[in-house]
Amino acid sequence: AKGEGLERRDLMWNTFEIAGPPDDPAQVKGAKTGAEAFARIAKSGAGFISRGDDSVTNRRELALWKHASVEPSWPGYVKAGQGMGPTLLVADEKQAYVLTDRGTRLAFRKKMSLTPLVADAADLRNDYAVVLLSPQKHPALSHTEGSRLAAWLTSPATAR
Repeated sequence: AKGEGLERRDLMWNTFEIAGPPDDPAQVKGAKTGAEAFARIAKSGAGFISRGDDSVTNRRELALWKHASVEPSWPGYVKAGQGMGPTLLVADEKQAYVLTDRGTRLAFRKKMSLTPLVADAADLRNDYAVVLLSPQKHPALSHTEGSRLAAWLTSPATAR
């Protein structure tokens, strides 16, 4: 929008998940969206562990709270201020809900009892892209090499 980028090329995606205790006290399983699940968590007053670290995951969490029209400020809402792995372990210890990326949750699945309750909703999709920057706005960058890298990253051969 500011003219910094010339071209965006989709690269890959993964998904965020809302994980929580197997007994699901806030009854988020079956929610159609992440925002709907967040509204249920807030309404129930259940525990929620936030990364609270201004990461991409934390920013998505804040967007979901906003979309759910919820200000996360009840006593069970805790900011861990840590990376995803430690945040998952805190959520598991407290048997609280957490927003996580699927890959990290899978890597930690043998270390915790939390279970994925909401996934694959449109508002939980996490898209990655390569953006070629404007040579006029960024003349000191190596644009030819950047373009070649973007072409390689998004090529069918690399996707295999």
